[in-house]
Amino acid sequence: MEKIDDAKKKHIEEIENALLQYNQGAINPLSTNQKVSMTSRSYREYKEEEESQKTLRSFFEKMCSFSGKLLKIEADKKTADSIKEAAEFTDLRVTPNGVAAFAVISFLFFIFCGMMTLVLPLFIAPGLVKVTVFLLAPITAVSILKYPQNYATSVRIKSSGELVMVVLYMVVYMKTTPNLEAALRFAATSAQGKIGRDLKLMLWKLENGQIQTIDDGLMDYVFQWKKHNREFMDAIEYIRASMRDTNPMRRENLLDKAMHGILEGTDEKMKHYSRELKMPILVIHGLGILLPIMGMVIFPLAAIFLGDSFPNMATYLIFGYNIVLPLGVYVLMTNILNKRPSTKAVVDISNHPDATALDKMTIGKSIVPVWPFALAIGSLITFSGIFMLIACMNVDASTIMFPFSILASKMVHSVIIIIGIAMGFAIYFKGTSFQKIKIIQEIQRIEEQFETALFALGNRLSGGSPIELSLAKAVEDTKDLEISGFMRVIVKNMSQLNMTFKQALFNKKYGALRHYPSKLIKTVMQSISESVDKGTKATSLTMLIISEYLRGIRTTQEKIDDILSETTSSMKFQAFVLVPMISGVVVSTAQIIMQMMVNIQLKMDELSAVSTGTGNPLEMMISVDAATPPWVLQLIVGIYVIEILILLAMFVTKISEGDSKVKQNDLAWQVLVIGIIMYLVVLTIVSVIFGGLIAQAMSIF
Repeated sequence: MEKIDDAKKKHIEEIENALLQYNQGAINPLSTNQKVSMTSRSYREYKEEEESQKTLRSFFEKMCSFSGKLLKIEADKKTADSIKEAAEFTDLRVTPNGVAAFAVISFLFFIFCGMMTLVLPLFIAPGLVKVTVFLLAPITAVSILKYPQNYATSVRIKSSGELVMVVLYMVVYMKTTPNLEAALRFAATSAQGKIGRDLKLMLWKLENGQIQTIDDGLMDYVFQWKKHNREFMDAIEYIRASMRDTNPMRRENLLDKAMHGILEGTDEKMKHYSRELKMPILVIHGLGILLPIMGMVIFPLAAIFLGDSFPNMATYLIFGYNIVLPLGVYVLMTNILNKRPSTKAVVDISNHPDATALDKMTIGKSIVPVWPFALAIGSLITFSGIFMLIACMNVDASTIMFPFSILASKMVHSVIIIIGIAMGFAIYFKGTSFQKIKIIQEIQRIEEQFETALFALGNRLSGGSPIELSLAKAVEDTKDLEISGFMRVIVKNMSQLNMTFKQALFNKKYGALRHYPSKLIKTVMQSISESVDKGTKATSLTMLIISEYLRGIRTTQEKIDDILSETTSSMKFQAFVLVPMISGVVVSTAQIIMQMMVNIQLKMDELSAVSTGTGNPLEMMISVDAATPPWVLQLIVGIYVIEILILLAMFVTKISEGDSKVKQNDLAWQVLVIGIIMYLVVLTIVSVIFGGLIAQAMSIF
């Protein structure tokens, strides 16, 4: 009897384990000692993503939580409502009172810091620094209060690109299987980020009975996009309408309208954004780059004539040019980029077998971090320049004969310091991108050729040929394209490893997608693999439909690239040529001005000593000793140029490519290397030519 009970108990446990694994049926928790999950797979996936997001709490959320406990402040109703709405949309774990408390504490903190600067000496905290610290108090407080709304706007804009793909997934699925719920499930599994989480939550609400039908859930969901992305709302309405239409041709037309409508809307948004870019670009170009650099010419003269009135001019320059101006340009660029409609999906190579983490590179068979190499080489050059500069402080360069006098020049030593700083950043950006950029470019080329391959394969299948034979012929049709390698792997897996079409694609060890981890290709091939079970005709139709839509997406992207080409070309010209060239001219001009003033003062000293024996009257007007030395000015401008070049590389990449760190780093090292070379060449040429002419002219007198 006990053996029968044990066998029965074991049998019950096996049934419970099976039910837990596949989540089928209902279990009475009272009949077992084990707690059984009653949640669906969609809800578990949604909760897992939500929990993973919670573990990555941002600094803003932590500070709001801490401030809310430290200081009890109640935000006004209008501010509280806007913060609450933004927090719900973005999943920010903040409360209106916590945000208000954080704003007040930050305001008081900067007021306290400003009070502290009042007692510091001028050479540590000049007047400009003190005023800036006090101004940071209201600026920071307002920024904190507006952060949730600004973040919500940024999330909406970045999610717009995923909305296009959601419509594509649903339309493609419904072309072959007119089932709205199944289409939404397919889109939910393919979409990522906030949109993917929202769709998974909608499916859980459907299974949990919180919404009656998926149609009701879609109506409630798209309503929140009414003010921000009307095209998505219209596209979903077309898809819903296609379910109510019994005529197959009209249903096809409605689905086509859904896809074309959202693509045209994206195109129009980018046109508006491109037109709105012109004024911010002029502001960045003029007020953020050219005007400050040109203003550098004035400071040597101001330091010479007003040296006694404005001591510690170098401190003002360092604070203004190396801290305030780059920070201002960064904030302005960030505001512009946050309004950019998302049009191009960033290629994710994290699952590629040959790719490493962003901050690492491969040397032989080893994966090593890049920053130690960049830090070592950059520090070696930089500290060499610093040591040489310190060593020659007490040496009179005029006593050293040519060509050794050049090596004893403080200007040369300051240039070496700038080369070291730029080299360190360039090595880091190069090391983190040169291997990964090749993988990204290969995947992008394959994505561009994907529609052609699908069209060729769809045509082969439409003739009734089996998929294995059609794939082999499609390989021949696309043999001049990189994507033929992708299709060749599929054929090899099916013929030699006896895999199904789905296994040939998604097998973890041998699947074709392992070496082509494109999100677009993976999602499309997933849709096609599901249609294979429905027959050759359904598979062919799916491929031809997807090929047509991909062509439409690519055409829209090409239009957007043309729209943005003028802006990106202008910014690249500034980064590669204009900024370094003007900076080199400014520094060399300042050096020449200082050289002229010193020579004039010396000649006046000689003239006054010979003629009257009295003092030099020019010394009452100017103070050469109080002026900022040219080598110090070169250091300030050089660091500013490095900062601006990195910011321009970031701006150009995010405007044209989206948030691709690899492409950003790839452009940054090129801009730094070419820009610094241009800067040094112009600095040398102008200093040698005009400096020599001035020295020759002064020797005549």
